[in-house]
Amino acid sequence: MAVDMKTIMRKMTSIVITVLLMACFAARAGADFEGVDAIIKELDEKVPSPPTVLTVEKCIELALENNPELKKRVAALNAIKGDEMIDRSRFFSHLDFIAGFDRGQGSVLKTVSNYSHNPQAVLSTASPDAAAGFGVSSSGSSSSGIDASALAGVDMDQVSSLASQYGIDISQFLRPSGDYYRAESLRKLERVANQTIPGTGVDVQELQDLVDSLNEINDLLSSSTTTSDRTKAGTKVSLRYSRRLIEWGRDPSSQVGIRKVRRTAISNYEQKLREVIRDVRVDFFTLLLNQQQVNERKKLLEEYKKRHWQQKKRFEIAQDVSRLDVLTAELDVLNEEDSIRRLELSALETKYELMKIIDMPIADDVKLVGELPEFDFTEEEVAELAVKNSYDVQLTEGEVWESERAYQQLAWDYKPIFTANIGLENRRTAAAFTINNSNQTYGLDMGVEQYMNMPASLSTSSSRQDHNYSLSAGVVWNLYDSTQRKGIDKVTLEKLNESREELRNLILQEELDARTAFRNYKETKDKLDMQKAILDIYDKRLNITRKLREYDRVQQFEVDNYRNSYFSQLDNVFKEQENLITAQENLRALMGQFD
Repeated sequence: MAVDMKTIMRKMTSIVITVLLMACFAARAGADFEGVDAIIKELDEKVPSPPTVLTVEKCIELALENNPELKKRVAALNAIKGDEMIDRSRFFSHLDFIAGFDRGQGSVLKTVSNYSHNPQAVLSTASPDAAAGFGVSSSGSSSSGIDASALAGVDMDQVSSLASQYGIDISQFLRPSGDYYRAESLRKLERVANQTIPGTGVDVQELQDLVDSLNEINDLLSSSTTTSDRTKAGTKVSLRYSRRLIEWGRDPSSQVGIRKVRRTAISNYEQKLREVIRDVRVDFFTLLLNQQQVNERKKLLEEYKKRHWQQKKRFEIAQDVSRLDVLTAELDVLNEEDSIRRLELSALETKYELMKIIDMPIADDVKLVGELPEFDFTEEEVAELAVKNSYDVQLTEGEVWESERAYQQLAWDYKPIFTANIGLENRRTAAAFTINNSNQTYGLDMGVEQYMNMPASLSTSSSRQDHNYSLSAGVVWNLYDSTQRKGIDKVTLEKLNESREELRNLILQEELDARTAFRNYKETKDKLDMQKAILDIYDKRLNITRKLREYDRVQQFEVDNYRNSYFSQLDNVFKEQENLITAQENLRALMGQFD
C-alpha cells in the first residue's frame, strides 16, 4: 500500500509540473503573438493602400451623384413638384378651426389713429352704436320712454305751462319723429320774442329762458332717435370644410406658370448634365492620353540613357567618339526628362480637375482604366440627333405649344361669364356651393361650416332658424366690342407666328452647328493622321543622321536640328490627340449621345 502511495504521489507531481510548464509556454506564446500582431499592424500602416480603379462609366456615375451644380438643378426640379402639390391642393379637403371673441363696454364715440394724440370722432346720428343712449338701464335693456326733465335740467310742468301761453304744445317735442313740429314751435317763439313791446305784460327774460330750454331739449332729442346697449359680447366657434370639386374653362394661370418654370428647369438641367458628362469624358480620356504620352517618353528616355552610356564608354575606352558626341547624348537624356516632367505636371492638373468634377478627394490615388471609343456616326446621323435632342429646340417647342393654346383659348373671352351660389342653413350648420370665375377659369367650390354655438350673426329678424336657403345666379356676356376682339386676335396670332418662325430658325441653326462640329472633328482627325505620318518621317531622318554622325559623314549641328524637329513634331502629335478628344466629346454633347 505504501508503494502504491509513492507511485500516486510521483504521478501527481509530474502532472502538476506538466501543467505549470504548459501554462508558462502559453503565456510566452501569447506574448509572442501580441508582438506579431503589433508588427503586422505597423506594416499595414506603412504599406500604401492600392489605388482606386476608375472607369469612365464610374466617373460619370460619381459626377451625377456628387456634382454640386447638378444638385442645384435637381433641387430646382424638385421644387416644381412642390409647386404642383400646392396648385393641386385646392381639389383636396381643407379643414379650418375658427374661433373669435369680442366684447365692448358702452358706445364707442372715438377711434384712435396711429397717432394717439389725434383721435378722430366717428359720432353719427345715423349709427345706433354711436348715438347717445337715452333711457338705458344698468342691466343692458332699452326703454322707449324719454326723461326730458333729467336731460334738460328743468321742470317740464313749468315749461309746458309757460309754452301753452304762447299756443305751443310741448308734447310735440317728445315725439320720436317730431323734428318738423319742434322746428316750427321754436320759430314761433323767436318771432314772439322779437315782436315783444315793453308795457304789454310779457316777461322777456322768462320767454328767453323758455326758448333756451326748448332748444336744449331739441338738440338732445335730435341726436337720440335710437337706443343701443352699453355692453356687448359675442363668441364664435366653428369648423369649416372646403374644397374645389371640378374645374373647366381656360387653363389656370398657376398651371401655365408651373409649366413655364418646368420647361426652363428641365432645359437648364439638361444643359448642365451634358456639360458635366462632356467635361468628365474629356478629362478622363485626356488623362489616359497623358499617361500614354509619359510611357512613350519614358521608353525614349531609356533608349537615350542607353545610348549615352554607350557613347561614354566608347569615349573612355575605345576613344572612337568625340567628347561632343557624349555631351549630345547627355543632352538628349536631359531634354527627355524635362519633357516627361512637363507631361506629368499636365496630367496632375487634369487629374485635379477630374477629381473636382466627381467630388472625390484630390489627394486620393486613382488608376484609370479604359480607352477612347471610336466615333462611327455619319454627318446625317449627327445632324438628325442634334436637332432631335437639342434642349433649346425642346424649350422653344414648349413655348410654341403654349402660344397655340393661348390663341385657341381666346374664345373664352367672348363666352358668357356665369356666376352662381346656393346656400343652405340649419341652425348650427351652413353649407354653400359656388361657381367662381377667375380669368375665364371656372371652378365649382363647396364649403360647410359647423357652429359649436349660436353666434349673433346668425340671428334674423324672423323667428325661422331651420331650413333657410339662399340662391343667386348671374351672367355677363360681351355682345359687341367694336374692333377690340379683332385686335387681340391679331396680336396673339402674330406672336404665335413669331414663335413658330423662331423655332424654325433654331432648328436650322442647330443643324448647321452639328454639321460644322462634325466637319471640325473630321478635320482634326485627318490632321492627326498627317502629323503622325510626319513624325514617322522625322524619326527615320533622325536615326539616319545619327548613324552618319558616327562615321563623321554629317556635322553635329545637323543631328541637333533633326532631333529638335523630331521632338517638336512629337509635341504636335500629342496636342492634336488632345484636340481630337475635345472635338469628339463636344460633338457628342451637341448630339446628346454619349454611348
